[in-house]
Amino acid sequence: MSASRCLVFLGIRFEVPPNEVEAVERRIDPRMKKAQANKLQCYWSDFGSEGEHYYLFVGKNIGVFGIEDRSELQMEMAEINGLAAETSSRLARAGFASEPILYVHWEEDA
Repeated sequence: MSASRCLVFLGIRFEVPPNEVEAVERRIDPRMKKAQANKLQCYWSDFGSEGEHYYLFVGKNIGVFGIEDRSELQMEMAEINGLAAETSSRLARAGFASEPILYVHWEEDA
């Protein structure tokens, strides 16, 4: 059984069209391979409340929060700034042009 949760992720987000879902599920998507080669984390899921709507996040997974996951997190500014700089550097090294963004994304239990 799963429960609703909230993802906190520092990085970039891609919409995953239906024809790319299988590659993401099998972890052979080129973005995921570039991420892995550069020690970046990936998180993907169906975030659609009505129908399927997949997102792939690449960068640093800060945490997943919810009844079956973490309940809290504390980070000092120095740690946050360090994570931001490191993630930005790794994304650039991997060939991703976008700067990291802090995403807080609700994932409704299906």
